[in-house]
Amino acid sequence: MRYYFLALFFTTTLSLYSQTEKKITIKLLKTPQGVHQFENPADSIYIRFYSNNISGEEVTSNRYMLRDKVPDATYELFINSKLRLFASTKNNKLDGTNISYHENGRVSSVYPHKNGERHGLWQKFFEDGTPDFEDMYSEGKSISGISYRNGKVEKKYYYENDKLKKTETFNDLGEVIATDVYK
Repeated sequence: MRYYFLALFFTTTLSLYSQTEKKITIKLLKTPQGVHQFENPADSIYIRFYSNNISGEEVTSNRYMLRDKVPDATYELFINSKLRLFASTKNNKLDGTNISYHENGRVSSVYPHKNGERHGLWQKFFEDGTPDFEDMYSEGKSISGISYRNGKVEKKYYYENDKLKKTETFNDLGEVIATDVYK
């Protein structure tokens, strides 16, 4: 059901944007540094890379984000012929629902923006598609969050004026086992 909604929203988002479409293609070279080779070297101005979990001689995880103040467009980033990022900008800021993908093609994260600020439900998923966490934002400020373990709610976070005010921890049956309140 979630993927149907994402697909529907993704299609709707594409049809709403009448701006330029920018396709960026990168070849990932397997090296200790995780070197990236752009099909068009000029495209390097659009993308930031973050490498995580460097173990031994191979980068085991990469994240890709649009740089700040890129031209207004809908961007698609392909790495080794696989879609890894869909993002859009308006007024040189992230705007709309941006989606990143794991190497296996499943959604890695969904992160909406409004006028460059985090706005709406941010979601992150593990490679198998199970949820990792969700955060709700309004105009850049945290409202609430949920972290998951093995597909079940592990902890809920509640914010007030962008500051953590309360957490609830759950057991595997979904029962609250601890509540922490912050001042």
